[in-house]
Amino acid sequence: MSINGGGKKVNYFFNLGHMDQMGAYKSKSLNYNRWNFRSNIDAQITDRLRASLDLGGYADATNQPRTDIWAVYKQAWRQRPIVPIYVNDNPLYPNFEMIDNENPVVVTDSKQTGYRKFLRKQFNGIIALDYKVPFVEGLNAKATYNYDFKYSDHTDYKKSYFLYSYTPPVYDGNGQIITPEKYNAHEKNAPTTVRRSAYPDTHSLMQFSLNYNRRFADKHQVSGLLLFVEEYNKWDSFYAQREIMVNSEYLFAGEDKNQLANMEGIGERTARGLVGKFNYDYSGKYLAEFSFRYDGSSKFPKESRWGFFPAASLGWRISEESFIKDNYKFINNLKIRASYGKLGMTVRQEIIHRLSWGTH
Repeated sequence: MSINGGGKKVNYFFNLGHMDQMGAYKSKSLNYNRWNFRSNIDAQITDRLRASLDLGGYADATNQPRTDIWAVYKQAWRQRPIVPIYVNDNPLYPNFEMIDNENPVVVTDSKQTGYRKFLRKQFNGIIALDYKVPFVEGLNAKATYNYDFKYSDHTDYKKSYFLYSYTPPVYDGNGQIITPEKYNAHEKNAPTTVRRSAYPDTHSLMQFSLNYNRRFADKHQVSGLLLFVEEYNKWDSFYAQREIMVNSEYLFAGEDKNQLANMEGIGERTARGLVGKFNYDYSGKYLAEFSFRYDGSSKFPKESRWGFFPAASLGWRISEESFIKDNYKFINNLKIRASYGKLGMTVRQEIIHRLSWGTH
């Protein structure tokens, strides 16, 4: 379902979706379910101030039996066609005496053998403000905040179950039963276990910037950017497993003996930076640019956490000169550019000379 509309001041969009998909199993143990939404709002608050709010997210669930579907098909292909699925065609007694003692029908039913359930949730929100600064033509201020949250929750429930073989009755010479018929139980997947794991993850990104762009006297184009950025990320993950001795699918019902628990990964990281850029263009012919980054990251030790990385370049569109423009019509964009910069983590320096030209 989608809704959109608006007018001179406000525009909006909203979308809500739902998906429910059943898998290939008659037991209905293989399925997928998802809800998702998206909402975008843009508002012209004043003549100079514009705001936008974008929200989105989804929640889904994937359910499946513990045996992967490829393994089920492999089991089915290998079975002898004359071997019954159930002993004496009695659905209370699934047959044990099959190839590898695996019953391809039983393992497709989560109620009998257990399941794997994968739950995921994600939310994303972005708010932005854009302001045209008064009294300074060409100057804009912008603030943006982006927040992401992800969460995964997995359950692996391995349930013990029984398959059966059959011992027919034994009769004496008079047709009297000496030994009655017997259904022999064979336990599979023992012991019953439950394993739970969770993976929360949050991420935020904040930016404040000043942008300037203006042309003077038809020949001088000046632009600039000053940007502050801060990024934060925090994540966690763990799992726990217990053996279950009662009819339950929850960890609290498990035994302390043989239990497992582990923190698979935990951490947080922050990065900040100040970015600057200045461009000058004279008549589209002579070009100059200076930029820098002043970056810091919690990945590095405190004494070497920050770095300053400048760069500069000069360009000459030689195709705009009369001795090229008037004499070589097939050349319409020929530029010579030289740049120098100090880059990232290895702090390497390089000089790049580029020659580019093109024709229509």
